[in-house]
Amino acid sequence: MKYYLGLILILGPIGGFSQSFENTWEGFFSYNNIQDLTLAGDKIIAAAENAIFTSDLNSNTLKTFSTIEGLSGERISSITYSATFGLTVLGYKNGLMEIVFDDDDEVLTVIDILNKATIPPDQKKINHFNIYNNQLFIAADYGISVYNLETLEFGDTFFIGDFGAQIQVSQTAIFDNYIFASTKEFGIKRALKNAENLIDFEQWETLIAGSWLGIETFGDSLYAAKDPGSLYRLNGLSFEILKTFPQNIVDIRSNSQFLSIATLTSVHVFDTAFNEVASLNSLQNFNCRLSSALAFDNTIYLGTTDFGVLKVLFANIEALQLLPDGPLFNNSFALAATPGELWTVFG
Repeated sequence: MKYYLGLILILGPIGGFSQSFENTWEGFFSYNNIQDLTLAGDKIIAAAENAIFTSDLNSNTLKTFSTIEGLSGERISSITYSATFGLTVLGYKNGLMEIVFDDDDEVLTVIDILNKATIPPDQKKINHFNIYNNQLFIAADYGISVYNLETLEFGDTFFIGDFGAQIQVSQTAIFDNYIFASTKEFGIKRALKNAENLIDFEQWETLIAGSWLGIETFGDSLYAAKDPGSLYRLNGLSFEILKTFPQNIVDIRSNSQFLSIATLTSVHVFDTAFNEVASLNSLQNFNCRLSSALAFDNTIYLGTTDFGVLKVLFANIEALQLLPDGPLFNNSFALAATPGELWTVFG
């Protein structure tokens, strides 16, 4: 299927709250190719291409959530979770946002970015979510938008390129009263968080040039990942290089415990003193490429492009695969039904 919509699905309406068809239809989606991960209390939430699933941290019990429950079926690019408001936020490559509420699993579809006429369709991809207090900072291919998680309303949008140009922002971070933005082509920029006129591009200064994958606050420091495979830390007004990797960095993220750096095939975990407390360069039975990784309670959760999520304890090369049942891919070429069976081929 042209748009990777899965084998059997129902599309929820674009706008407002979706209607549930979960008691009528059964969906078959591929959960192999993980786009992003987020920690949600006692669960890990994994975003696949067009559906998500949760894994209980203790029991490893899996639960899927797809178009059957009200998602759009579009291509997911980012995910985050707010424990304060009890909701999961999904960002899509086309600019669509969806919010799933813990208490009733209702889905709110947010179309403001998707329908924004002043942003070209190929510049609406949502790259990263950053929650600070009740605000969600959205890093996208056009700049930065702010969404209030308490009122469920958009605030300002910042076009931070020269003369207010729309530029690709890969990630944002809040550090030392500043908003920092890593960009794909125009370096790392910052502006005072409480400045009165952040929509003015002149409020945003460039600290360093280059192509930057991401930026993350961890402990008392600010870290940034630069193409092709270098990790930096802010020192005053300049960034100092800390470590280089033989492969491209694909993900940088932190929580209260650890900073996790994922390359194409390895993961490196650091504590607040920047001691490397765990690293992973190979796994038994899994030759995989990584898209994301997070560390929590001495366990690494790997988002892979082929095997779903892999759970690995520190200092261990044996992985537990977390992968709901489903086809290998979503783009099926043909289907055939026999008594009690459904066959699919991928062309």
